[in-house]
Amino acid sequence: MATSIGYWDTSLLTISQAAKLLNVHPDTLRRWERQGVLSTVRVGSRKDRRYRHEDILAMTQQDIGINIPPQVNTSNKNQIKKIQSSLHQASWVFFDIGYTLMALFPSRGDVYAEIAYRNGYNLNPLLLQENFNKLEEEWNKEKILSHPVIHAFQPTVSEHYAQFNAEILMRSGIPRNDKVLAVTIGKEIFDTVFTDYNRWRTFTNVEKFLGLLKKQGKKMAVVENWDNRLTNFIKKWRLDSYFEFILPGGGLNLRKPDPRIFELALQRAHAKPETTIHIGDVYVDDILGAKKAGITPLLFDVTRRFMKEDCLKFYSYQELIDGIK
Repeated sequence: MATSIGYWDTSLLTISQAAKLLNVHPDTLRRWERQGVLSTVRVGSRKDRRYRHEDILAMTQQDIGINIPPQVNTSNKNQIKKIQSSLHQASWVFFDIGYTLMALFPSRGDVYAEIAYRNGYNLNPLLLQENFNKLEEEWNKEKILSHPVIHAFQPTVSEHYAQFNAEILMRSGIPRNDKVLAVTIGKEIFDTVFTDYNRWRTFTNVEKFLGLLKKQGKKMAVVENWDNRLTNFIKKWRLDSYFEFILPGGGLNLRKPDPRIFELALQRAHAKPETTIHIGDVYVDDILGAKKAGITPLLFDVTRRFMKEDCLKFYSYQELIDGIK
């Protein structure tokens, strides 16, 4: 059993570590400190800057356009114009949920670390987050190369995510000879993430954006890889009034980027792909998957994971709100 109170309570970042996570120059962090955007902790006789990891991860996982100077967080103006044009022409807008409309609080790494700690392992939340991103990227590449069209959870959505989480845990410090325990913890993480709605927070201006779309007469739906618990989850967050229907792919043993899940959503909506938009946060699942179904995809890239990918993207909902008022 771990004896300390855990990384998820105590870790501090150097300025170089924080800058790398936010994909900015260290001088930018110093400027944000002067502007009151980001707080620091001074340590040692030299009063070196340190940053609380929860503060940094909160900035990467929240809609930070309100807090950070606009030039740091503004999408390409031509991209925004194209997005606004697509939204204007759309009759239907499909949404991913996790990390598109809401994010784990205070971070995914913190939630994983807390549950691992309860099971006797003191893991670094930043390393957990980093390994999550790396493994997701590896699995996405594998999906493209080995299964270019059809994707299903093998054998079930629960076991799929339990194995996925277990691999993250083992890369982050749980010994591989404890794989059985890692899978058990991975299943506990899955159940916690998909049932405890108090672990989540909506991104800034999400409900305002949904309300504006509804006011304009747009029809909206959810297309997600979660299982059938997704419906109750959205109801608890009182977001269900915005959506005509909710399509949990895991409950159908389908997962994005399989185009069949998007085609099924189009059928339920009685919608045409050319007048439908899908908004999501993962390039392979949401962008490539929607494209295969003929749907216009928009990437919400608040964490800047897909800066090199060629697609329509935005970084804050305020950008879209400003264009459709």
